[in-house]
Amino acid sequence: MSEQLSGMDSAFLSLETPESPMHVVGVLVLDPSAGDGFSIERLREVIVERVPLMPPFCRRLVEVPLDLDKPYWHYDTTIDVTEHVSYATLSAPGDLHALGDFVGEISSELLDRSKPLWQMYVVDGLADGRIAIVAKVHHSTLYGAAGAEFIAELLDLTPQSQPRPPHEPSDPAPVPSQTTLAGRAVRSQLRAPLDAARLIARGGRSAGSAIKGVTDALNRHGRRALPPAAPSLPISGSPTTRRTAAFTALSLERVRELKTANQVTLNEAVLAIVALAVRRYLADRDAVPSRPVVAGVPVNTGEGEAAGTNALTTMLVGLPMDIEDPGELIRAVHASSAAAK
Repeated sequence: MSEQLSGMDSAFLSLETPESPMHVVGVLVLDPSAGDGFSIERLREVIVERVPLMPPFCRRLVEVPLDLDKPYWHYDTTIDVTEHVSYATLSAPGDLHALGDFVGEISSELLDRSKPLWQMYVVDGLADGRIAIVAKVHHSTLYGAAGAEFIAELLDLTPQSQPRPPHEPSDPAPVPSQTTLAGRAVRSQLRAPLDAARLIARGGRSAGSAIKGVTDALNRHGRRALPPAAPSLPISGSPTTRRTAAFTALSLERVRELKTANQVTLNEAVLAIVALAVRRYLADRDAVPSRPVVAGVPVNTGEGEAAGTNALTTMLVGLPMDIEDPGELIRAVHASSAAAK
């Protein structure tokens, strides 16, 4: 079975460069000490058993000749999962800094587009005996709340293993030929002028309400309703191919307490924490700007067209840097978020 990528998912592929990789990386740190019969080999078996039941991990990219149209996903549950699951042992001292160095290294490498766009690493060697699972998945394949649900399918949330339906590999459908894909692309190009006319007509009908919406937002929030302009910072500049990773712990219960005490949303509480951390980083370098820094906040607008994806948009929220008091800062972030919405 094959399905064409949505415009957004196709854009994630088109925008990718070595300096701006479009994959997401997640790290799970597991403590096997209380498990019954845990072993790296058994963990490998669980992954191999369950991945074929997860559609986003069983599709490979099929490009259209001459890039005349958006590419396709081709589903194939007979993929060799072992090609995507690797094993590594951390070097001494086996702490979270060493794990961060490892994650930074694999995050700097692009995924092989000739295979399903994901890779998983089982990492041992942590000094406290814990095991890390590092998953790298292309943003066109898996993201958002839907992506989190699929990742959760790899694990049991109770000590007892939960039964899964047996997986019976079926003969995969043939990959569409280049001739077939070229024919589809030509038909799509022939429809393009009509589709464009429909979009223009739809845009014209909604222009009035859009202008009214912007005017109302400006009346309520003033200049804060306009997209903020980011200041120049020590962290500004062109990205390189190198990535680094670090870890910290944040109690969800404490964040909820912060949210409730200040009558803000959970997202706004997190944004305030980020703003405070960024401000302290810049203050250590005598580089606190007078203007807010700008956070790009992904917003889930519904279920995506392909399994494992959501429809997304981005909201630009200004994070004030000229406020030291945490209580005043979270109120300012709340106001900035309301204006952005």
